[in-house]
Amino acid sequence: YKYKEKAVKCYKSQLKITDYLGLVRALNTYRSITLGKGVKYAEAFWEVAGEATKEEIKLWLGYEAALL
Repeated sequence: YKYKEKAVKCYKSQLKITDYLGLVRALNTYRSITLGKGVKYAEAFWEVAGEATKEEIKLWLGYEAALL
């Protein structure tokens, strides 16, 4: 998490508008709920077997993926 926090802190002008650091911390804390004691933060990843097309990537990253 410390590397992600350091990277987010590089965007000072955006952080003046929205507390992205707090949002990232909250999301990663939420993701750790089912991982047991001692786990404070968790990151989510997709594992893609083979090559993904641009259309597949757009679908995965878009709202429509939640509807499948």
